Amino acid sequence: MRLVQWMLFGGVVLLMAACSTSGRVSEIAGTRDTIAMTHRHEASVSVFVTGGDESFVSSKTFGEALVRTIESTGLFSSATLAGSGTYDLSVVILSMTHSWWGDEYSVSSLWTLSSADGKEIWSETIGGTGTSDIMGGNARMRESSERAAKSAIEMGVAKLSALEL
Repeated sequence: MRLVQWMLFGGVVLLMAACSTSGRVSEIAGTRDTIAMTHRHEASVSVFVTGGDESFVSSKTFGEALVRTIESTGLFSSATLAGSGTYDLSVVILSMTHSWWGDEYSVSSLWTLSSADGKEIWSETIGGTGTSDIMGGNARMRESSERAAKSAIEMGVAKLSALEL
């Protein structure tokens, strides 16, 4: 009987730990090697991200990965989270959904670039998808959500690089 209780307790602890795993910035950020850049802009940008899924890819994690991607690609001369810049980039994560099995994840986000005085320059809805073949349930969902977020960030940064500012 004692063994069964310990096994149940261990299962509950593992389940709680598995449900608290969130996305990693290092796995979500894109690099110069993964994004085809058209232009680099000699201006600074402030990044604001809302929405997100605290269980897998939070708005904070998405924002940090986006800033890291902007910095590593040189898209703008500098990027900060919620600071002040020549431009403001707002990303609203509209939805994050996953398959029942958790091996496929998709994200839809609204990206808006504005001048610091509030004039909208560009706006577009950008989606991303990610898959995973990891067998562990939570690890599979985390990896597929990270890949979906990375896909959206890479697509958004590529589209921003196509703008002539």
